[in-house]
Amino acid sequence: MAKEKGEAQDCPKFPIWLTTFSDLMSLLLTFFILLYSMSVIDVAAFSKWISFFQGGRTVLPPASVLPPPIPTKVSRLAIKAQKILSKINGYNAFQIIVSRNEITFRFPYGINFDEGDYQLKDKFKKALSELIPLLNSFNGTYKVVVQGFTSPGEKPKYPWIKDSWMLSAKRATEVVRFFIARGFNRKKLVAEAYDSLRPIYTGSNKELLKKNARVELHVRFYTENYLKGNPPEKPLKKIIPIPELENLLNSTQK
Repeated sequence: MAKEKGEAQDCPKFPIWLTTFSDLMSLLLTFFILLYSMSVIDVAAFSKWISFFQGGRTVLPPASVLPPPIPTKVSRLAIKAQKILSKINGYNAFQIIVSRNEITFRFPYGINFDEGDYQLKDKFKKALSELIPLLNSFNGTYKVVVQGFTSPGEKPKYPWIKDSWMLSAKRATEVVRFFIARGFNRKKLVAEAYDSLRPIYTGSNKELLKKNARVELHVRFYTENYLKGNPPEKPLKKIIPIPELENLLNSTQK
C-alpha cells in the first residue's frame, strides 16, 4: 500500500563501514596537520621547485643573516617593563618591541584615551606611572620619543582642536606633560605627531581602523658609546616635525 502524501519517510541508513571510514579520514587529516605544523621549509629548495612552474630563472633568496644581539641592559629593561605592564591590563595587552637600539611601548586603543579625545584614561596613567620610575632608575643616556596617532577620519572632540594633526600632537604632548609632572627629566623627552600616517591596521573594517589611534613610546639608545656603557660625546638633538607641536611643547615649560 502506497504511503499517503505528506507522511514522513524514513531516511535510508548508511552502511556501518562508512562511519569507520570517515573517522579514519579525520584522524589522517589531523595527523597531516600536526606533521605540517612541525615541519621546516627549505626556502631555497622551494624557490627552485616553484621556478619550474613559473617558467623563469631560479631566483634564490638572500642568505639568512642573524640579527645583532640585543644588549643585556636593553633586554633586562624590556623584561621588567613587560612584567609591570602585564599586571595592569593582562599579558601582552601593552605591546613591547625590542631591537638593538630601541624599545617601543605601544599602548592600544581603548586603554589610552577615548575617541576624539586626548585626555589620558586611568589605566594609561597607571601604566605610565609604573614606567617612569623604571626609566629613571636606568643608568644610561637615552631619549624617550612620544609619538601620537589618530585613526583615519577621526574628528577631535573639542572645537578648539583644529584638525586630526593637532589631535595627534595633543596626545603626544599630554604624555610629555604627564612625564614632566612626575619628575621625569624633560631634556630626555621628544614629542612627534603623525595624524593617521604609519597605520598598524588597514582595510575597510571601521572597528579595526580605530585601533590606529594610539600613543607609542620609543626609548632610543642612539650611540654605540652608550651600548658600551659610555656617555655620548655630543648632546642629542631635539626632533620636532611640525611647528604646532613645538608650540605645545613650549607651553609645558611655563
